[in-house]
Amino acid sequence: MKKLVTVFFGLSSLLSANAALADGTSPDRGQNQDDSGWQTIPNAPPPPASEGEPEALPPALPQQLPPQQEQPVGTATTTNAVVEKDGAQEAPPLEVESKAMRPMQIDLRMGLNTNPVLSYIGFGLAADVGVTKTGPGTIALGAGWEHSACATSCWEFESATPYMDFSERQNWAQARASYHLGLKSVPRLDAYPLLSLGPVFASSTVDLDGGATRYRGRNTTLGLGMGGGFTYSVYGPLFVGAEARIRYAAGGYEYRLINGREKGFDRASVEGFSLNGLDAFFAFGARLP
Repeated sequence: MKKLVTVFFGLSSLLSANAALADGTSPDRGQNQDDSGWQTIPNAPPPPASEGEPEALPPALPQQLPPQQEQPVGTATTTNAVVEKDGAQEAPPLEVESKAMRPMQIDLRMGLNTNPVLSYIGFGLAADVGVTKTGPGTIALGAGWEHSACATSCWEFESATPYMDFSERQNWAQARASYHLGLKSVPRLDAYPLLSLGPVFASSTVDLDGGATRYRGRNTTLGLGMGGGFTYSVYGPLFVGAEARIRYAAGGYEYRLINGREKGFDRASVEGFSLNGLDAFFAFGARLP
């Protein structure tokens, strides 16, 4: 009898377990089983993903950026920085070096000179050396030489006196002083006031009877010029320029016979010369070094 009871209870427990497995329930399902019926172990890693399902990735850690370095106080910014203006970005303008004369620089120039009515036409040479920086500009000293020959004044005289030919020339040796200033708005421009002073060697020729009789007149006087000028750099050391001066130089000729025999002529009409008035000098040259 005791054996029958033991067998009965054993079969009952086995049938109850099989029924629970068939229903998908278990006394400790909520704690140690997952949805697929597998027993789970507390704090165990998740089961591997089945085929066709993406493997779960661990949560990403937030990225930490390096701390932004603050610019030290007083540090200069680069001159090529982009400037934002009215919503558009534009680079700052590049600063162009001023071409104004500096101490120890030398200006060599040559050109043509005349006055507004072309009474004479000539050419000249000049050299200026920067001496010292004074205030905003540079003081320069130099020397020059100009040769002039009468043009419209002699042509008009000859047309009025067909029996007499008249010509004259002047050579002006001059000392020059100038003060060179640069302009920020036009960095290639070098403007300067100018003072020039020196002797003027004048000569004239009077031909009579087609040159059979010739007289020569000479005189030396002092010439003074006051005005200003400018140079404009065009390429490297090369520049173009101009000067405008009010010039004072006048004198009388002393004639002597140099060819033929003595013959009278109207000396009053050719007895003197005058270079007074506005004078212009158009030049090109180079600045060294």
